[in-house]
Amino acid sequence: MFSEAPNFKAWFPEIEGFPRPDWKAIAKWIPENVSADHLVDAWPAVVREWLQRICDRLGRSYSITESQNFHLLSELDEAKQNDLLTFLERARARMLRQLGDLPLPVLNGKHVILRFTEDDDYYRYISYFDSEGEYAGSGGRFLGGGYMHIAYPHADRLDVDRGTLVHELSHNLLASFPLPLWLDEAFAMAFSADFAGSRDPIVTRELAEEHRAYWNPQTIQEFWRGRSFSEVEGQKLAYSLAGIILNLIVTELRPPPAQFRDFILHANHKDAGQSAALEYLEIDLSDLVATFLGPGEWAPKV
Repeated sequence: MFSEAPNFKAWFPEIEGFPRPDWKAIAKWIPENVSADHLVDAWPAVVREWLQRICDRLGRSYSITESQNFHLLSELDEAKQNDLLTFLERARARMLRQLGDLPLPVLNGKHVILRFTEDDDYYRYISYFDSEGEYAGSGGRFLGGGYMHIAYPHADRLDVDRGTLVHELSHNLLASFPLPLWLDEAFAMAFSADFAGSRDPIVTRELAEEHRAYWNPQTIQEFWRGRSFSEVEGQKLAYSLAGIILNLIVTELRPPPAQFRDFILHANHKDAGQSAALEYLEIDLSDLVATFLGPGEWAPKV
């Protein structure tokens, strides 16, 4: 497959306890050393090497397996590995049907899922991708740097694990779009809710009061910029508000499918989706937020 032997030692330096691939070097090397008819096999081969090195680092009974569209690293036994891969394949197919004719890119290689048994291993792994600072807890992460992949610490409940995987797989599938984080997270929550059999976000009187006490002209800008979603204070309300806004668009504005598609295609994190909302939904985001929070200075200033 390769015209010369890959330099795996240089490609996979160990940093902060795990092999951290040099994806830029790998992406440059592969087209220079792999014939066109073998490109489809090159990336999976490199990914298997990477995952095996993570297995070796973690030890115990970690192993890697794969299906048509997924690589899975876990400590699950063979039967549970197959069950999880079957779920992932079905979830992916269902999500692609729901996304309809959105122009999703054709990606090299398969989706990668890292299922950590121990929370400490999970947090040590994802710490490499974070800048210094205080962050809220995490039930799973889509990691978009280099070769996109998903990492999560397993929960004691199957429904929680599956909800996490659907949520993060949504981020993976939509990664090519420059979506504002609130919209990206809202879609991920909507997919998770759909798999759980519930669509509309539940807003109790107490939660609505929390929202109205927390959001102001300063904190709403943190929401539009996406910072609220990773901060200890405000994270829960940021996710909740994102789901509420998307639900208002779908249930109150009810844009025709073509308009909603255009909104998704043109919504950009640079202005929090404001221009796309004005053009394709014919509404200012501040007016949409005011529907829930009441009058205020809610317009994005990103």
